[in-house]
Amino acid sequence: MNTRQLLSVGIDIGTTTTQVIFSRLELVNRAAVSQVPRYEFIKREISWQSPVFFTPVDKQGGLKEAELKTLILEQYHAAGIEPESVDSGAIIITGESAKTRNARPAVMALSQSLGDFVVASAGPHLESVIAGHGAGAQTLSEQRLCRVLNIDIGGGTANYALFDAGKSAALPASTSVVACWKPTATGAWFTLINRGR
Repeated sequence: MNTRQLLSVGIDIGTTTTQVIFSRLELVNRAAVSQVPRYEFIKREISWQSPVFFTPVDKQGGLKEAELKTLILEQYHAAGIEPESVDSGAIIITGESAKTRNARPAVMALSQSLGDFVVASAGPHLESVIAGHGAGAQTLSEQRLCRVLNIDIGGGTANYALFDAGKSAALPASTSVVACWKPTATGAWFTLINRGR
């Protein structure tokens, strides 16, 4: 089997907090010898995770680009990792931080200085699904073949994702619908009650 190992970094810049995570990834080439390589992740191991820091913003609500870069480089140093040794990386900017006046130029400059990373601005839909995966809601739903609701309450936004047997599902919501969650001895259940009827 043709496997490959990578050192990857994930940087999450949120409304209120920022965190850096370094992971060792193992990929396998699933393509036949005569085909274009098609790599799949088969293993992910977190090698170092930073504490959660406040996202540096100025009085006008913009990102403090220099402070953010310093904060992230300090995490590289704490992890004992040189920026040039990282094979891949992603910077995700979420919540209200993504709406700041200088969000795009700040994260693009950060990406270029750290190694040409993928940059994504996660809107509420993507952010809620990412949070559900990170919190383990998707895995729990898949393992137990049940529905699990994950609510991500951030510093400026709140998003939810419903997983049904491991798949993200749409959840109807309006001012006339109330969501009820009740813990039980065997887990918890979630239901919707229509107040209009």
